Amino acid sequence: MATFSQYQVFTTGGYRLLGNTRQAIVCVCGQPKPVSKENSRDQEDQEFKESLKVAKDYHERTGPERLMGELKRDYITLVEFQALSDQVGALEAVLQQLSKKDKKDDQKAPG
Repeated sequence: MATFSQYQVFTTGGYRLLGNTRQAIVCVCGQPKPVSKENSRDQEDQEFKESLKVAKDYHERTGPERLMGELKRDYITLVEFQALSDQVGALEAVLQQLSKKDKKDDQKAPG
């Protein structure tokens, strides 16, 4: 069981408790399960359920699965990095060979 409270936060830096605290069972997956009856008419219970829904929606938009998907899209894996590093190394070797050839050609040119 976990206790949930709703607060009002003031722009001046303070806050205050709104309404009563609510008890909820929290699944090992991290998702809260309301203890109150699903068809409760109590206004505070309805607001609590809405808060849980908003929190769940926020978690789905910004949660770890989404973050990992964005990271996978934006970054490369170690294998990809090593392959690119090898390609850059091969290009550097080619450029060094071309640079040496240019120096030799410059020395041979009459001037």
